Amino acid sequence: MYDLTLDEHLVETASARGTAERELAVSAARAFDTLVDGPSWTKWVAPVIRDVTWTSPQPFGKGTTRTVSSSAG
Repeated sequence: MYDLTLDEHLVETASARGTAERELAVSAARAFDTLVDGPSWTKWVAPVIRDVTWTSPQPFGKGTTRTVSSSAG
């Protein structure tokens, strides 16, 4: 397992980075509801993401932490 700090310097320091873009026919509120639903990530980012566990309390925002298990390790 690797600890990864996601902050404003990630793009500059990450050894690998991927980008995915998708246009959604939903409201911004619905899109953000999906982003804070960690368990649903295994459905829309399958098979890359296997599990998401929030490690900080709600409300989620700047500084929110989570553990993500991926097929990459």
